[in-house]
Amino acid sequence: AALASASPPQEDQFTERILHPLTVQDSDTTGPAITGVVVAEFNGDGDGVIQSDERVRISWALDDPSGILFAALFLGLDPIELDGNYYVILDPLEAGLYDYLLTATDADSSSSSSNRGGQFQVTDAEEIAIVLNGVDVVCGTTTIDFGECAQGGSGNVQTLAIINRGSAVLQLGTVQAPPGFIALGHTVGVLAAGEMTTFQLMLDTTSSGPKSGRVTLSNSDSKKPSFTFEVSGTVTAIDLAILNTRLNGFDISPHTDADCDVNGDGHVTTADRVRLNKIRNGLAVP
Repeated sequence: AALASASPPQEDQFTERILHPLTVQDSDTTGPAITGVVVAEFNGDGDGVIQSDERVRISWALDDPSGILFAALFLGLDPIELDGNYYVILDPLEAGLYDYLLTATDADSSSSSSNRGGQFQVTDAEEIAIVLNGVDVVCGTTTIDFGECAQGGSGNVQTLAIINRGSAVLQLGTVQAPPGFIALGHTVGVLAAGEMTTFQLMLDTTSSGPKSGRVTLSNSDSKKPSFTFEVSGTVTAIDLAILNTRLNGFDISPHTDADCDVNGDGHVTTADRVRLNKIRNGLAVP
């Protein structure tokens, strides 16, 4: 844009003409206005905090009566290619404090530039860890062996810890155990940074045979949103031939449960009768 101003008329002594001097000045002497700067998580969890597992969107507005010739964003000293007018979407960044600089140049014949800088913080995200006996369970890799248990007996139990090693709140779903295993405990829905809760897995001894499968825990850790590991174990059936040797010399068929010293300790107890009933039910003993 231009601004004209006239000076007093002057006579040209050689041509005897009256001259009217006119001075033309640039009316747009400042650079573009940089406004509306927003730095926020992009497609994140919506908590308003930029975490190290979330993309970052930086947007702003430019205004100048002469139009915009050039706009740029620098993150630290690095120029960042813009994704549109006027914004950029950054891939997840490591936790830390980041400096940015916005610069813009107008399209005037005698162009002017403007700069605006700022900072934004990226925090560590939530990070799930599952630990067994002080050793980390590796997501998608670890297999926990529950060993062998007798059918109808007490199933082997493993106690595992869930830990949030990140800096943001960890959301927890429900532990899903495969057939042949039972998940116990774990009623906590969220874990703050550094907090821990526990749950148990038990080998189900209702039926005999090898047991295996995958345990799954859904959570808000974007790197491991479905934490999985394998489990295995074996439930052994009671051999009736061995059981008969514990029946005080009697065959199982003509005698009652009260005749059966199942655990071989020389005493027939209520526990012996209950255990034998479980064995009979599981093996369909007549």
